[in-house]
Amino acid sequence: MKLVVSGVARAEVARIADYIAHDSPRAALRMTAQLRERFREIKERPYANALLAGFVHRQIRRKVHGNYLIVYRITDDRIEVVHVLHGAMDYEVILGKDG
Repeated sequence: MKLVVSGVARAEVARIADYIAHDSPRAALRMTAQLRERFREIKERPYANALLAGFVHRQIRRKVHGNYLIVYRITDDRIEVVHVLHGAMDYEVILGKDG
């Protein structure tokens, strides 16, 4: 199955790295590498992570990495990383909570 990282998720990773780089460029590079490793893990075992409460109908899953949530969904032919969010963010507003 193919893994696709959305443009939004790529921009979020870049913003995370920029924020961390203000204090430590090395830590920013480390975080970026760690997130890419989590993406690889998702590709290898896409069903290993729980469905996100409130988003079951849309089959949205999440993988936690430290303070961050990697939000993705699985379709027939691909895995799409849709967001990489800080855990303190209101993901329900960002994702548009199911009714």
